[in-house]
Amino acid sequence: MTLYVAVVLGGAAAFCGVAALALAWAFRTGQFGDLQAGARSIFDEAEPIGSTTDDGFASPTSSADSSSSSSRSRS
Repeated sequence: MTLYVAVVLGGAAAFCGVAALALAWAFRTGQFGDLQAGARSIFDEAEPIGSTTDDGFASPTSSADSSSSSSRSRS
């Protein structure tokens, strides 16, 4: 039982140590300098920020959808 507790606590300590080192590296190398750069990286001149050029979340309407709804209303 004591061995299991030591392994779990050792693993948790190792994980926290690696997380602290990763956070220190991120601050030291400037990874948190411009957090909005990643959000802006998907936009370009063809699709500027704030303008919608496609409607990807609209419900699709096709001829199959309209024909199936009209056949349901006839029956």
